[in-house]
Amino acid sequence: MLQRLSHPYWFQAFGCVLGLTGTVQGYHHVVRRAERRRQRHGKDLGLFVAGGKGRTSRKTPAEIEEWSGKLSLNPAPLVYASRMSAKVDNNAIQDGYQLYHHTFIFTRRGSWAVIQQGMNDNTKYARRYHWLGENFTDFVNEPHSAILSEARGAALNLVAGESDSAGDYHRYRQ
Repeated sequence: MLQRLSHPYWFQAFGCVLGLTGTVQGYHHVVRRAERRRQRHGKDLGLFVAGGKGRTSRKTPAEIEEWSGKLSLNPAPLVYASRMSAKVDNNAIQDGYQLYHHTFIFTRRGSWAVIQQGMNDNTKYARRYHWLGENFTDFVNEPHSAILSEARGAALNLVAGESDSAGDYHRYRQ
Protein backbone atom coordinates (compact mmCIF):
# COMPACT_ATOMS: atom_id res chain seq x y z
CA MET A 1 0.00 0.00 0.00
CA LEU A 2 2.87 2.38 0.75
CA GLN A 3 4.25 1.86 -2.75
CA ARG A 4 0.87 2.71 -4.20
CA LEU A 5 0.41 5.83 -2.07
CA SER A 6 3.85 7.04 -3.14
CA HIS A 7 2.86 6.75 -6.81
CA PRO A 8 1.17 10.04 -7.78
CA TYR A 9 -1.09 8.59 -10.47
CA TRP A 10 -2.31 5.77 -8.23
CA PHE A 11 -2.88 8.29 -5.46
CA GLN A 12 -4.91 10.47 -7.85
CA ALA A 13 -6.92 7.43 -9.01
CA PHE A 14 -7.55 6.46 -5.39
CA GLY A 15 -9.03 9.91 -4.85
CA CYS A 16 -11.31 9.36 -7.84
CA VAL A 17 -12.48 6.02 -6.41
CA LEU A 18 -13.38 7.89 -3.23
CA GLY A 19 -15.64 10.06 -5.38
CA LEU A 20 -13.43 13.11 -5.73
CA THR A 21 -13.20 15.25 -8.80
CA GLY A 22 -10.97 18.21 -9.20
CA THR A 23 -7.41 19.24 -8.72
CA VAL A 24 -4.32 18.13 -6.84
CA GLN A 25 -5.24 20.37 -3.90
CA GLY A 26 -8.34 18.45 -2.76
CA TYR A 27 -7.14 14.87 -3.14
CA HIS A 28 -4.41 14.94 -0.52
CA HIS A 29 -6.63 16.34 2.21
CA VAL A 30 -9.59 14.03 1.63
CA VAL A 31 -7.55 10.83 1.21
CA ARG A 32 -5.73 11.59 4.46
CA ARG A 33 -8.99 12.28 6.31
CA ALA A 34 -10.53 9.04 5.05
CA GLU A 35 -7.55 7.08 6.37
CA ARG A 36 -7.69 8.85 9.74
CA ARG A 37 -11.43 8.12 10.13
CA ARG A 38 -10.81 4.46 9.44
CA GLN A 39 -8.22 4.44 12.23
CA ARG A 40 -10.56 6.12 14.71
CA HIS A 41 -13.20 3.47 14.10
CA GLY A 42 -10.73 0.70 14.93
CA LYS A 43 -10.35 -0.77 11.46
CA ASP A 44 -6.69 -1.72 11.61
CA LEU A 45 -5.16 -2.43 8.22
CA GLY A 46 -1.63 -2.09 9.55
CA LEU A 47 -1.20 1.50 8.29
CA PHE A 48 -0.88 4.41 10.67
CA VAL A 49 -1.31 8.03 9.62
CA ALA A 50 0.19 11.07 11.30
CA GLY A 51 0.19 14.71 10.32
CA GLY A 52 -2.21 16.86 8.42
CA LYS A 53 -2.86 20.35 7.21
CA GLY A 54 -1.52 23.57 8.72
CA ARG A 55 -0.96 23.48 12.49
CA THR A 56 -1.92 19.81 12.61
CA SER A 57 1.22 19.00 10.60
CA ARG A 58 3.34 20.24 13.51
CA LYS A 59 1.86 17.49 15.70
CA THR A 60 3.26 14.77 13.43
CA PRO A 61 6.22 13.81 15.69
CA ALA A 62 3.95 13.46 18.73
CA GLU A 63 1.46 11.36 16.74
CA ILE A 64 4.25 9.11 15.47
CA GLU A 65 5.51 8.66 19.03
CA GLU A 66 1.99 7.89 20.27
CA TRP A 67 1.38 5.22 17.61
CA SER A 68 4.89 3.82 18.05
CA GLY A 69 4.29 3.39 21.79
CA LYS A 70 1.19 1.33 21.06
CA LEU A 71 3.10 -0.75 18.50
CA SER A 72 6.33 -1.18 20.50
CA LEU A 73 8.18 0.48 17.63
CA ASN A 74 11.17 2.80 17.95
CA PRO A 75 9.79 6.23 16.91
CA ALA A 76 13.16 7.97 16.42
CA PRO A 77 13.82 6.93 12.77
CA LEU A 78 10.22 7.70 11.82
CA VAL A 79 10.24 11.14 13.44
CA TYR A 80 13.57 11.84 11.73
CA ALA A 81 12.16 10.81 8.33
CA SER A 82 9.12 13.02 8.87
CA ARG A 83 11.18 16.07 9.80
CA MET A 84 13.80 15.59 7.09
CA SER A 85 11.25 15.11 4.31
CA ALA A 86 9.58 18.38 5.32
CA LYS A 87 12.92 20.21 5.48
CA VAL A 88 13.99 18.93 2.07
CA ASP A 89 10.74 19.87 0.35
CA ASN A 90 10.52 23.28 2.03
CA ASN A 91 14.17 24.27 1.69
CA ALA A 92 16.21 22.11 -0.69
CA ILE A 93 13.66 22.35 -3.49
CA GLN A 94 13.33 25.98 -4.37
CA ASP A 95 10.29 25.97 -6.60
CA GLY A 96 8.06 28.65 -5.08
CA TYR A 97 5.81 26.16 -3.25
CA GLN A 98 5.42 26.45 0.52
CA LEU A 99 4.41 23.26 2.32
CA TYR A 100 1.06 23.39 4.08
CA HIS A 101 0.15 19.70 4.27
CA HIS A 102 2.33 16.87 5.62
CA THR A 103 1.12 13.29 5.94
CA PHE A 104 3.35 10.55 7.30
CA ILE A 105 2.10 6.97 6.83
CA PHE A 106 3.86 3.99 8.39
CA THR A 107 3.47 0.30 9.14
CA ARG A 108 3.97 -1.87 12.21
CA ARG A 109 7.42 -2.78 10.91
CA GLY A 110 8.58 0.82 10.45
CA SER A 111 8.21 1.11 6.67
CA TRP A 112 6.95 4.56 5.70
CA ALA A 113 5.77 6.95 3.02
CA VAL A 114 5.30 10.70 3.04
CA ILE A 115 2.88 12.73 0.97
CA GLN A 116 3.31 16.47 1.27
CA GLN A 117 1.69 19.32 -0.53
CA GLY A 118 2.86 22.86 -1.13
CA MET A 119 1.08 25.89 -2.53
CA ASN A 120 2.47 28.59 -4.78
CA ASP A 121 0.85 31.80 -3.56
CA ASN A 122 1.42 33.59 -6.89
CA THR A 123 -0.06 30.96 -9.21
CA LYS A 124 -2.47 29.34 -6.71
CA TYR A 125 -1.32 25.91 -7.90
CA ALA A 126 -0.43 23.06 -5.58
CA ARG A 127 2.45 20.62 -5.91
CA ARG A 128 2.59 17.19 -4.27
CA TYR A 129 5.80 15.56 -3.07
CA HIS A 130 5.76 11.76 -2.67
CA TRP A 131 8.35 9.80 -0.70
CA LEU A 132 8.77 6.07 -0.17
CA GLY A 133 11.19 5.09 2.59
CA GLU A 134 12.38 1.93 0.89
CA ASN A 135 13.24 3.71 -2.39
CA PHE A 136 16.20 5.85 -1.40
CA THR A 137 19.48 5.74 0.44
CA ASP A 138 19.65 9.24 1.89
CA PHE A 139 17.58 12.38 2.24
CA VAL A 140 19.72 14.60 0.06
CA ASN A 141 20.30 12.51 -3.07
CA GLU A 142 17.22 11.88 -5.23
CA PRO A 143 14.93 11.05 -2.29
CA HIS A 144 11.52 11.46 -3.97
CA SER A 145 9.47 8.78 -5.60
CA ALA A 146 7.55 11.60 -7.32
CA ILE A 147 6.88 15.31 -7.48
CA LEU A 148 3.72 16.28 -9.29
CA SER A 149 1.86 19.48 -10.10
CA GLU A 150 -0.67 20.76 -12.58
CA ALA A 151 1.72 23.59 -13.40
CA ARG A 152 5.29 23.43 -14.57
CA GLY A 153 7.91 25.99 -13.82
CA ALA A 154 11.52 26.68 -13.08
CA ALA A 155 12.92 25.09 -9.95
CA LEU A 156 16.25 24.72 -8.25
CA ASN A 157 16.35 21.21 -6.82
CA LEU A 158 19.33 20.87 -4.52
CA VAL A 159 18.68 17.16 -3.94
CA ALA A 160 18.49 16.19 -7.62
CA GLY A 161 21.11 14.48 -9.70
CA GLU A 162 23.41 16.57 -11.88
CA SER A 163 21.24 16.39 -14.99
CA ASP A 164 18.01 17.75 -13.51
CA SER A 165 19.04 20.07 -10.68
CA ALA A 166 17.56 23.17 -12.36
CA GLY A 167 14.77 23.81 -14.78
CA ASP A 168 11.39 22.20 -15.23
CA TYR A 169 10.73 19.85 -12.33
CA HIS A 170 7.73 17.62 -12.80
CA ARG A 171 8.47 13.94 -12.77
CA TYR A 172 7.82 10.48 -11.53
CA ARG A 173 10.67 8.06 -10.89
CA GLN A 174 9.75 4.38 -11.22
